[in-house]
Amino acid sequence: DLLIVSLIFFSVAVLIREVHYSVERHLLFFNNYIISFIFLLEYILRLWVSTERHRLIIEHYERDLFVQRPFSLGVVRSAIGASEWRFIRSPQAVIDLLAIMPFFHEIRIMRVFILFRVFKLFRYTRRIQNLLSILAVKKFELLTLLMFVVTVVFVATILIYVIEATNPHAEINSLYHALYWTIVTISTVGFGDTVPVSDEGRFVAIIIILISVSVLAFTTSIIVSAFTQKLDEIKENDNIEKSIQLRDLHIICGWSATAMLLAKKLRSERKHFLILHEDEEVTNSLQKEGFLTFALDPTKLSSYRRLEIDFKTNVQSVLCMYENDVRNIYVALTLRSIDKNIRIISLLATESNHLKMQRAGVSDIVYPQHLVGLIAREFGGSPVAFEVIHALRSEHHGARLEEIVIDEIILQTFESVASLQFERFHLLLLGIKKGEEALMFNPDDEMLLSLGNRLVFVGERTMLMEFDRFIHSGRKI
Repeated sequence: DLLIVSLIFFSVAVLIREVHYSVERHLLFFNNYIISFIFLLEYILRLWVSTERHRLIIEHYERDLFVQRPFSLGVVRSAIGASEWRFIRSPQAVIDLLAIMPFFHEIRIMRVFILFRVFKLFRYTRRIQNLLSILAVKKFELLTLLMFVVTVVFVATILIYVIEATNPHAEINSLYHALYWTIVTISTVGFGDTVPVSDEGRFVAIIIILISVSVLAFTTSIIVSAFTQKLDEIKENDNIEKSIQLRDLHIICGWSATAMLLAKKLRSERKHFLILHEDEEVTNSLQKEGFLTFALDPTKLSSYRRLEIDFKTNVQSVLCMYENDVRNIYVALTLRSIDKNIRIISLLATESNHLKMQRAGVSDIVYPQHLVGLIAREFGGSPVAFEVIHALRSEHHGARLEEIVIDEIILQTFESVASLQFERFHLLLLGIKKGEEALMFNPDDEMLLSLGNRLVFVGERTMLMEFDRFIHSGRKI
């Protein structure tokens, strides 16, 4: 796309320079032949792919087979030709064809068709396409307004010509001058180079000016109304364009307290991710917080088609974050129909649904009730985010959750959390439990240790064993 856009601007720059200056022969050759050939090749390729030949052949063959009649290749050719003709007469294809006309540069008038290459930008600029789609919403109103304006222009042109042409001092003495004056007046430009001189002509000018102000106000209200109706869709299209360009993308399906912790941590680590949730109120609030969010149901295949994301190259993992196992299973089944190899990580609310999730194709199943507050923390010197949680529940990983009780031997050497120096063993302190109190997550480094305190650590099995030996050895590093 960037190459085509660059060639378009190059062609226009050469055309402008040709007006008063000579252009080098190699630049003219490149503009008139090479660029035109590239556009011709693009046109032929678009014409070729515009028709799904294989689909038409299969459909006609199956239809003929069903009704038990001989397969007719001529009928298929006619269907393919009709499909190609629909493409050829489409507005975008006509613009593409006119953009090739400068190829015949020996005919000087053909050089003007270089300007049609600018219209090709409509095909490559999504925002222009959004603008056209907005105007298409009010197509009936705009066409009605256009018919009204054409009628006013026609009547005013004839009227001002009949009134002014008989006056020897009048500047409007032909239909062309009358048409020019009417259009300049009704567009509220008012150059003042041509004006009516008779009282009747000036009265007609007053009427046209009043009509033109009304037309301008009506046109503005139509366009503003269209923008208001399509504003959410414009934002969504803009977000889709951003998501298509992302690499190593994580897709969060559903919204919950755990999903919030995960999203905030991923954002702090500058990871690429987007959120899918069917509730528009939730998605609107998330968008205000700066999250890339779409009001789409992640259990439906159409939602992923709307995003236009290539799962094989762009997506690293999909995180099912609903607190409802049924919805998470539906999300997994939908994703598996798109890509058999995509990594799917899912929360599990009820342990009895573990087997169902495995059969649905979930790669990693996580029990969040034991690990709230742990998501996306640093572990073992590498960012683990969601992977730490999975590691704690996987038999093939060395990571585990360990509880250490503070006894008298530990208290003789260590007084506070910071003095334990557990970071040297690549451990993560999840929290401290004092007596019957609830587990205190992320305790402060200056918190003093007490006899009977229970410290919950996450780390590799060997590192946990080494740490246990160290704190019971009675020495510090």
